Amino acid sequence: MLTEAKAQLQAFWNDEAGLSATEYAILFVVLLVFIVAGIRVLGPKIVDLFNRAGAALDAAG
Repeated sequence: MLTEAKAQLQAFWNDEAGLSATEYAILFVVLLVFIVAGIRVLGPKIVDLFNRAGAALDAAG
């Protein structure tokens, strides 16, 4: 009985069927963190760029 439990535990440990979904989830979270960080860093600069462009268009006529 102990050898059967050990064999089942070893089979569960070596099973790689669910790894791809886990890897995709980790990749998604890492990309999301980088995107959010990029928006936080570049967001004010992009808003400033559009505000200056809008002011230039208003001044031009």
